[in-house]
Amino acid sequence: MKKIGVITLSGTLLILGAFSVITFSKDRTVDEVLQAVMDKYEVQGYIVGEEPATIDIDVYSEEEIEKVATYIKSNLSDEDLNHYDIEVFSGWEDKLEKRG
Repeated sequence: MKKIGVITLSGTLLILGAFSVITFSKDRTVDEVLQAVMDKYEVQGYIVGEEPATIDIDVYSEEEIEKVATYIKSNLSDEDLNHYDIEVFSGWEDKLEKRG
């Protein structure tokens, strides 16, 4: 009987621990996530706009675009992901021409 209780308690604690780690990783601020992106990937720069709510990230090479986008989506909170229109691209000139 004690074994069942210990096993149940252990399983519950493992599930709660895993949930806490997932929740904690999504509690980082936009600035913290973007600073981590700058440290981890080859990023030229980024701009966070409030009106309209955008995050534009310029990477050095097109190969980094998908990696950076995946990192951002994995680390920003759902609230921030819904609030901001996020664009990862390579080259400000190309971006400005598209908006032009």
